[in-house]
Amino acid sequence: MRQETRQETRAQPSAPEAAARDHDPRAAWEERWAEKRPLVALGLRDLALWLEDALDLGAAQLLHAGHARVLDLAARMMNVECRGVSRRLERLAALLGDEGRWAHERYAEAPRPDDLRPLEPLERVSLALGELWLLASAGARADALPFEARVDLLTEVGLSEPPKEVRLKEPVAGDWAAVGAAREREGGLVERRTWLARLAPAGRRPSAPGLAGWAVCLDYAFGPAPLPPQLALGERAAVPLRPFEGGAPRRLLAHPLEGAALGGSEQRPIVLGAGRLRPEEWARLPWAEDLGEALDWRAEALAAAPWRDRTPLAARGVRVACSAASGEGDPLWAVDARGAALPLDLPDLSARRRLLAAGGEEGEGACCLLAESTARGHRPLCLVTPRGELVYAT
Repeated sequence: MRQETRQETRAQPSAPEAAARDHDPRAAWEERWAEKRPLVALGLRDLALWLEDALDLGAAQLLHAGHARVLDLAARMMNVECRGVSRRLERLAALLGDEGRWAHERYAEAPRPDDLRPLEPLERVSLALGELWLLASAGARADALPFEARVDLLTEVGLSEPPKEVRLKEPVAGDWAAVGAAREREGGLVERRTWLARLAPAGRRPSAPGLAGWAVCLDYAFGPAPLPPQLALGERAAVPLRPFEGGAPRRLLAHPLEGAALGGSEQRPIVLGAGRLRPEEWARLPWAEDLGEALDWRAEALAAAPWRDRTPLAARGVRVACSAASGEGDPLWAVDARGAALPLDLPDLSARRRLLAAGGEEGEGACCLLAESTARGHRPLCLVTPRGELVYAT
């Protein structure tokens, strides 16, 4: 009798296993959205009214008098669960505070009619206002969107899936490799994006269409706290990768231990790689065949979710070029075998020289390029040389 009791006890699932078995990610999202909908809708209506007033006032006037107004709206967005909107507004306020003064000085000092440089801050402001209007107008019709598109939209607005719920999901299938990473600081918040790609089985080319074979891990730290350990670039991921809800490219969670602290702590997991990729394995990643196909993939992702802030741009057979007569500040270009060229946004001089040395005319040959694409340009993260060496631009 005592032995049978032990066997029955062992057969019962643990509390985490039972929670994972009973967890329905889609139902949890819908429940969260139903709870937050009134507050978020109020905030997005407030944003839409503010944008209408800003357009009546004129974007040029915002360059001179809009800094304080934008910061005030950003604070209100935080109070209505629209943290993503608040971050965008804080970036707009910084743009108005810095480039607005710069544009005013340029207008005063350079009256030449052919000098278009003073229009650049105005273009940046117009782009930021357009992105905010897209979030406000789409948010008003969020319930009519397909589930994945609605999740992507609400994530940009500021509603995110809690990591504790993501840890209840099954890991994504297949082997994934960390290819490139980018880090940005906004005030006291540091964000790190690590881009991963899924390896095709040996002897086969990638079968995932578009950006479905790419994903991103996001890590954050605030103030003096360090970022969590990073996935080793150029290596297979050695930890389970669990997916957030949303469309491609998906966000993945790479922290293997439950209850790991976000701040600096000895209890945080050490995320290591499981071996560097061999040169022939890099060809098994889902690269576009040329720059045109890579841009088509981006267009498909934006057609499904136009509010996405950034997407990966990954193409094989690319060289890096720069005009021989150009100065250090002129654009760097990615050029494919068909002769198509794409300007790269890379102001760091040492990184420019590294990419030119690896992928330029004097380099080893055509490379694989990974960049981040936004409405503001294409930021290169790394090149993969024919010998399988990673050359970082960050």
